[in-house]
Amino acid sequence: MKLGNETYKKLGIEVAEDEHHFFVGATSHYMWETLKNKYKLNQTLNELIEYGRSKYLNSDESEITLIDGVKYLIKDFHENGIKLAIASSSPLNVIMTIAKKIQIEEYFEFFVTGDYVQRSKPEPDIFIFA
Repeated sequence: MKLGNETYKKLGIEVAEDEHHFFVGATSHYMWETLKNKYKLNQTLNELIEYGRSKYLNSDESEITLIDGVKYLIKDFHENGIKLAIASSSPLNVIMTIAKKIQIEEYFEFFVTGDYVQRSKPEPDIFIFA
């Protein structure tokens, strides 16, 4: 939430923690469109989306670690010819950055993002597309 608070503060808005957590799993487009309308933000929707994404990618909060054994499982599936996909509401640049950081991108054939579908969480569109 620290990164969210800093981002919101720079935009001159105050977003409660429960409201911030409501957007977990939603697309950037949905989140920023909702916040833009609610708080009457002057920036364009694309400016808000890009601003939020760049803040996340350049922060320490994007530091992700895998649960023990998951990388081995992914590698084993890949080596046995099982096609793998990452399906996430995050944008492609975020997915790729994290996959590279944890050194798993080579094992995945498909990367499906929230940008590819109309509806995000709680709708299953991302997983159906994948």
